[in-house]
Amino acid sequence: MTQVCADYRAIPRTAESHRRFAGQKLEMPVLAIGGSHSTGRKIEQALVRSTPHTVVEIIADCGHFVRSASRGRSLTGLCHIP
Repeated sequence: MTQVCADYRAIPRTAESHRRFAGQKLEMPVLAIGGSHSTGRKIEQALVRSTPHTVVEIIADCGHFVRSASRGRSLTGLCHIP
C-alpha cells in the first residue's frame, strides 16, 4: 500500500526540481509527437521556449493515444529526425 501513494508523496520534491531547472534549456534534439484531435500544435507551443532543437510531428486524424491510433504514422517521425 505504501507504493500506491508514492507519486503523491513525491509532488513537493518534483515541484522543487521543476523550479530549479525552469530557466534552463534542453540542448538535445527532442521529437514531440501529438495527435491533431488532442495536443496537436500545443506541444510545439509548450516546448518552443525550453527546447530549441524540437521537431514536431502532428499525426492527422489522431487523438490522445498516438501509438495506438496510428501505429505506422508515429514511426515516420522517428525516421526523419535530423
